[in-house]
Amino acid sequence: MPIKNWKKINTIFTEVPFNKIKYITRPEFTNGQEEFFYKSLKESIKKRGLLDPLFLTNIDGKLKTIVGNNRMVICKKLEIKKI
Repeated sequence: MPIKNWKKINTIFTEVPFNKIKYITRPEFTNGQEEFFYKSLKESIKKRGLLDPLFLTNIDGKLKTIVGNNRMVICKKLEIKKI
């Protein structure tokens, strides 16, 4: 049975300049587990690059992160220009 009122989503894979994306700056980590995750992810991105794509949406002409905000914050700190 088809789903009613289903909205089709167009998916595009492309490089985007970092400064074109709005994201939420992650607050400081408060416990050891989050800090370990952050450091591990940062080292992985530094060594291998960004392996998993970010999911962005266009709202009123501005790109905003839906999935991957932690990776956004780390890429900014690593001074990566395009993601």
